[in-house]
Amino acid sequence: MLPYLIRFTFLIFAVETILTGPGGWLILFGIPIRKILFSILLLQLAVYVLRVRQDVIRNYPSTWLLFLVFFVIWGFFVPSFYDRNLNLSFADFSPLFGLCIIPPLACIYQSISAWNHDRKIITLSLNILACMHVIIWILATVSIDYGHSINQVMRSILEPGVNESDSLLYLGYTPNGIFRVHWGSSVFLLLGLYFSLQKIQLSQLNLATFLQLSAQTLAILTTQSRGFFLAIAFGGFIFFIGKHLFPNKRSLTGVILSTSSLFLITFVLIPFYSPEFLSAIGLDRDGSDNVRVEQVAPMLMSIANHFFWGIGFGGGIDIVRSELAPYAYEISVLALYMKLGFIGSVLALYLTICLALFLLKNETGKYLHRCNLSLVYAALWGFVFATNSNPYLSSFFGMLILTVLLVELKTFVLLPTTGNQK
Repeated sequence: MLPYLIRFTFLIFAVETILTGPGGWLILFGIPIRKILFSILLLQLAVYVLRVRQDVIRNYPSTWLLFLVFFVIWGFFVPSFYDRNLNLSFADFSPLFGLCIIPPLACIYQSISAWNHDRKIITLSLNILACMHVIIWILATVSIDYGHSINQVMRSILEPGVNESDSLLYLGYTPNGIFRVHWGSSVFLLLGLYFSLQKIQLSQLNLATFLQLSAQTLAILTTQSRGFFLAIAFGGFIFFIGKHLFPNKRSLTGVILSTSSLFLITFVLIPFYSPEFLSAIGLDRDGSDNVRVEQVAPMLMSIANHFFWGIGFGGGIDIVRSELAPYAYEISVLALYMKLGFIGSVLALYLTICLALFLLKNETGKYLHRCNLSLVYAALWGFVFATNSNPYLSSFFGMLILTVLLVELKTFVLLPTTGNQK
């Protein structure tokens, strides 16, 4: 009975997160419905682990202890040393705590669910999201009055009472006169594109797949998000490398290198924040480019000044992007390095590798890494690429995308190797 309840809660949570954007459309007892669903899901998982999957805790005591030490040091001691508000520190690291439970959640969910069926429900939600983007863009392109009306209606439904400065919805005309459709849930279009390409890779090319791929592609274009465009290009590069250059063999080293590279990629991407570079490739945009590039130099200076221990969670630079969350920045991963320092970053990398190995361990206790997972890896890398310029990882959007992709990864890891898997 409990596995069915977990599946039901997860699917309701997933559909609500994908379709309703910021999540403020329904408040119960002063709490958004999304947080209530997530809390119920965590409670169900805790009961399931204690009753059925005690091995999740029993077999990895040192890893969970290190997690506790990690959060105590950079969530309490380091912020206290700099006399910071511990409420801000807790608010800053709590999303990261949520990220830590994603691999166990993905493993448990993959083992108790009929994923092929659940994938169809999630895919349907993603297709509806894509159609919403395309329809809104068409109506706003036909008439400016339609565009303004849609903007007002969407804000009143999805973000009642939210100031425009704190809004996650961008439904309006850009300086070049093109209507832009973008809100928090738009990042799920990358997941929709992945599912479309996965069908093609699995030789399921038909009219429905073509329509799904077309809708997701058009919807991504309506967002006018440089992060999405660059993430797709980068993911395609990773897909090529994974499929053609890596040997098709089981490799623990491959898992470790892949996980480590996700951390190191941030410093490689620093030139991408430059307005000159974005202008050279035709993706420049006045205002937001300067906002991001202005954050990089102070963050690098802070890293140099607090190299070993960082500044702790809740800390930031002189630039404040949100009064409600002064610790949050678009350059989110670089900001994380700034808060953790060298020691904290190394510990975070080690813990991430432990979670990756936990995820990829099959029932016989062997670690698997096959190049038929190249599309899943490309999607993961592409998403991480996008998070370097937007704080998706600290939101329910990022948590859900990672959970779905890791369930996909776990599913393909457990599939028997055949000649048709690529």
